[in-house]
Amino acid sequence: MMRTSLRLLVRSRLALLMLLAVLAADAALPLTIRGDGTLEGLIRLHLTYTLGSASFLLGLFSLWTGCGGIAREAETRTLQLLVVKPVPRLSIWLGKWFALLALDAALLAVAVSASAATLAVRLRSPAFTDAERAATLPRTLVALAPFRAPLPDVESEVRADYDRLRAAGRLPDAPESTLLSQIRRNVLARTYALPPGGSRTWRFERPAHLPADTPVWLGLRCDSSLVGSAETALDIRPGHADAAPLPFRFIPGIPRQLPSPLPLGSYSAPDGEALALTLANRDPNGATLFFDPEEGAVLRVRSGTFAGNLLKAALLLYGRIALLAALGLALGTLFSMPVATFAAFVLLILLQLSGFIGSVATTDRAVFVANVAPFGAGLRHHGHDDATGTAPDAAATAEADADPSVPARAAATVLYAVYRTTWTLLRPLLEDSTVDRLATATAIPPREVVHALLRQLLLLPLLLGALSAAVLRTREWALPAES
Repeated sequence: MMRTSLRLLVRSRLALLMLLAVLAADAALPLTIRGDGTLEGLIRLHLTYTLGSASFLLGLFSLWTGCGGIAREAETRTLQLLVVKPVPRLSIWLGKWFALLALDAALLAVAVSASAATLAVRLRSPAFTDAERAATLPRTLVALAPFRAPLPDVESEVRADYDRLRAAGRLPDAPESTLLSQIRRNVLARTYALPPGGSRTWRFERPAHLPADTPVWLGLRCDSSLVGSAETALDIRPGHADAAPLPFRFIPGIPRQLPSPLPLGSYSAPDGEALALTLANRDPNGATLFFDPEEGAVLRVRSGTFAGNLLKAALLLYGRIALLAALGLALGTLFSMPVATFAAFVLLILLQLSGFIGSVATTDRAVFVANVAPFGAGLRHHGHDDATGTAPDAAATAEADADPSVPARAAATVLYAVYRTTWTLLRPLLEDSTVDRLATATAIPPREVVHALLRQLLLLPLLLGALSAAVLRTREWALPAES
């Protein structure tokens, strides 16, 4: 079954078209990329565009081909000739899935190899000097393991803000835990904001297994209060307070690493039990800098090679593509070709909205309902009245917005349940930052790769295969008419 399905896939024009599309994404697409003029930016954009595009194309190919793998054969009455034979239904589904896996593996190998080859060619461009390559490649084409400073204890400040807002009557009708969580985020944002001339010290736990001469790269990420991409400036003071500051200029909003590494011992705090880093805002335009509490300042140490990180990223991408192929085959088994195609189209839209769905699903239900229900009530009251055809007055509209009706709150609750269910069921597909981590030289843990492959190549496909086999066993098949 696998050989027959694979032979049909290889002979199809779709497979050849997909091969050409993958090669075009790796060879032609990088020529249209306009980076920020730095070698680091070129590497990140190249990897993001080539591997991201190839992963999307292969996922699309696997999903659509899987939908037609069984649904089209059922429509043409060729599958009926197979199901009447003593062939296990699960083996039919697995044969088609394994054929897709083999073809996807070959296409992904071509995509990864072409991306690495075109990147190697671009690195030899005369636009970059040997000195720039020597300074950039060790911190970009590598696998760096980050370690972050623990978040400060702000619970007393959070509680003080909560009591103050409650006494002033400025808190919405929501559970106390939800309000405290929101206030905690606001306090952390305020804590990690650097006004002009201000400074802040990050303290990291000292790794016990690393010697003092281990090279450490500093990664920075912040936003500016000024609109636009104006360059900002920081004074970086590692370790002791009397250490000489290192001036650093960069564009806010773009993750950056300090061009040269410092030995681990340079970050030793005066007490010798931790690592310290002080950042001072020297923005020439007087802007306030906002650092992410977890990603604002990160120390990175080398934990592997770029080739190894690329291999692990390819395995994660392959697991995601394999799961899409299994979903396509399951949709083709459950529904007819038009319905399966529509369901696949809806799934693609959900994947493109993964960031929005994830942010909504991780929001507290009470906060979501409190924010969305007034909008639903406003839609009902801001238009014309159904009975009289006249617009409601301002007082009625304000009252409706302040006190949403029961149907509006129920609709918001149902909408939240839909987002939450979608996130729970499709989380392995919606949560995917593989290409971003590879492009930012972030080491991918081997344990994560093993867990993802077990889930996407074994557990979830077997569940989908068992469901499809049950449908194939219980479905009534009309045999082809005799000629």
